Amino acid sequence: YPGLLQLLAHNIFMFSKQTMEAEDDSMLVGTGPYRFVEYVENNYTKLERFDGFWGDLPIVKTVVFRVISDDVERVEELASYNADIIDYNVEGNLSEIVARDNVNLVLFPPLSTYIIGFDVRENNSYSFPDGENPTADVRVRKAMYYAINISPLISGPFQGFAKPASQMVTPYIFGYNPDIKRLAYNTTCAQRLLAEAGYEDGFDIELDCITYLYEYNAINCRMIADQLAVVGINVSLNELSIDEFNQKVVSEKNTSMWLVGWGTMSVDGGRVYDLFLRTENESYNGYYNSGHYSNPEVDRIGEEASMEMDAKKRVQLLQDGFHIALVDDVMVIPLFSQELIVLVADNVVYQPRADQRVVVKDIRFTS
Repeated sequence: YPGLLQLLAHNIFMFSKQTMEAEDDSMLVGTGPYRFVEYVENNYTKLERFDGFWGDLPIVKTVVFRVISDDVERVEELASYNADIIDYNVEGNLSEIVARDNVNLVLFPPLSTYIIGFDVRENNSYSFPDGENPTADVRVRKAMYYAINISPLISGPFQGFAKPASQMVTPYIFGYNPDIKRLAYNTTCAQRLLAEAGYEDGFDIELDCITYLYEYNAINCRMIADQLAVVGINVSLNELSIDEFNQKVVSEKNTSMWLVGWGTMSVDGGRVYDLFLRTENESYNGYYNSGHYSNPEVDRIGEEASMEMDAKKRVQLLQDGFHIALVDDVMVIPLFSQELIVLVADNVVYQPRADQRVVVKDIRFTS
């Protein structure tokens, strides 16, 4: 299995036999450069350097991960040098914050992509159980692709901190196909395709969207609904929490159309391919294939790629499969890849990792 080492590196933790068999509530033992000191729920976790570490010792002796839910308070802690690095979401006052002399903005390499997915079943679909499901027609899906203008989405809610996406994986992920280009915004092409499919007067459809605690997501969904209305597609928003979305869209797969952002920290596109593109089966393939997409050739390629140990052959398989699913079948519409940000004090040198893990030994201080 070619993805085994990546899964072991990201998902497997080794505990000593002595620790696991201890009758008391012993602390877990690892092999890293830091050891656990203290944890206060919803407050902080404290670590200290382990001088018996087998490798080179890091410069930083004490590490504290603090929970500060209030954005303003978190920024003030950074600006006053009581914090060195903070997480921060794109908000309206971000430009004012980074204008401060002692606050710097640093970007993560983007690994996640926002997409719009569809129920592609001709019969027994969620909103059209009697047939005539518009999104079962590839011409309709392609028309909707043409009808969505991502430029105001990127410049609006994300304030420019996103890049146009042509597929479900970004250029940083194994399996990315550089030959796949996104369709240009063109309402004329959209209306022509809708007419060819028999929907010149448009149709009504529901869009499932995670909006609770994600205002920028809500804004994007509303903007997309307005854009699709221009070509006659009337979208009603179903605004959900993450738990509600996962229950309805992921678990039950009762959805006509949905918007979601998803990425893989393993930087292996095979994981995305298996979860989103392949037909759902007992091996968890197709687990996130909420639109019931099924193409025998895409499945065959996915099966071969899941066992191909030659990296050059495997990347070609993934690229071929992505091309069929995304270009020929338009099984989803790629939108954009969000650039995550962190704010750092001006005396900190820190380059975030693509997998979003914080490796303290890589952090440097200029003073």
